[in-house]
Amino acid sequence: MMDLGTVGGTFSAAYAVNDAGQVVGQSETAAGENHAFVWSRSAGMKDLGTFPGQSWSLAEDINKGGRIAGEAVVGLDPYGFPITHAVLWSGRLMRDLGTLGGRDSAGLGINDGGVVVGTSLVPPDSNGNVQTHAFMWTASAGMVDLGVLGGTAGSIAYAIDNNGDVVGQSSTSQTFPGGGCCEIHGFRWTQGGGMQDLGVLGGHFSGARAISSDGVIVGLFETSSGDIHGAVWSNGTMADLGALENGFFSDAEGINDQGVVAGGSCAANCTVVHAVLWTLTDA
Repeated sequence: MMDLGTVGGTFSAAYAVNDAGQVVGQSETAAGENHAFVWSRSAGMKDLGTFPGQSWSLAEDINKGGRIAGEAVVGLDPYGFPITHAVLWSGRLMRDLGTLGGRDSAGLGINDGGVVVGTSLVPPDSNGNVQTHAFMWTASAGMVDLGVLGGTAGSIAYAIDNNGDVVGQSSTSQTFPGGGCCEIHGFRWTQGGGMQDLGVLGGHFSGARAISSDGVIVGLFETSSGDIHGAVWSNGTMADLGALENGFFSDAEGINDQGVVAGGSCAANCTVVHAVLWTLTDA
């Protein structure tokens, strides 16, 4: 275990690493602001900065070329609350990716081609309801709305592979027993097929968090007993990754091309969550 330090404050957290060993996340500065950072063995931790006059940014993901997706405050609304937009860092250049017409957006994933995915608020509908929609951003097309599976709770894109397949979660048109909006299901979006429902396994919730280069997806879901377990989708089949002994929670957040899955789980009574790895022998 290596301490990566900070950019001057007392706090830092890492969120992603690429194959070159570059790490991105957020750190407190000496002035008490929270700034995105990139770390490498040769250069240490470097502050990625903020937009002029602002004090907050966050790096979420980094691709093999060192381009970074995240979000940053771009200004304040009339009530003094921060407005946050998805951001792409290329070298030291910080680019505002805008929104889908709403107030805020966030960049959550990036592939090696520099395509960014995340979520953005969209304009209110005729009834004043506000949703977030998953998006995909490219330099040529800008920010594109990936839509929703149904319902009114919106969608979020968490990751994109190098084939352009996107995974995340979305509300659906299926209501909970007894009524009320809405079941949330994991999705896979492809250029040819659009947003496809990954389904559930006994409960009313699932969410996709990461995808490997060969299309294996991991995330989490609600079981028929109401527990939350890590999930894997492979070859059209959804499977339960289980939890530590007698535990009722696990969450799969990342997968590599060797079928190793990273996440967290708790054992009996679930008082403490531990980092865990699963190995998918037939992924």
